[in-house]
Amino acid sequence: MWILNPSGSIGPLRIGMAEIDYITALQSKPELFRRSSNPDQNILDFDEDFVHLEILRYGTISKISVFRPREVSLSGVQILNNPLNTVGYELIKLGFNFVRVDAGLWNEANRILLVEVDGIVDGIELG
Repeated sequence: MWILNPSGSIGPLRIGMAEIDYITALQSKPELFRRSSNPDQNILDFDEDFVHLEILRYGTISKISVFRPREVSLSGVQILNNPLNTVGYELIKLGFNFVRVDAGLWNEANRILLVEVDGIVDGIELG
């Protein structure tokens, strides 16, 4: 199980991490594709690891996205593949300030988005 650290990391990945480090930390080979709205930002898809990384022009991570079935917890609360309302309630009880947005639940202070699909937390974005 990976741990989400609100200060900027999920499992072995952290915001600002260099290419050699994230390539080594993940098991699968990435597929590179360019985001059309921002030609200076690339997205790496580590399909077998259930991870997408947004990478700045100079190669460091600017955003981490992790998807189910990977297991990720925050302060002891298992996030992925659980009902969004339950996860949100548990995290709010622990003092995290999440608000409802179209995609799921957003925590502005830590730049965490819990992405909802059919009432279940399908993904986490950090950054």
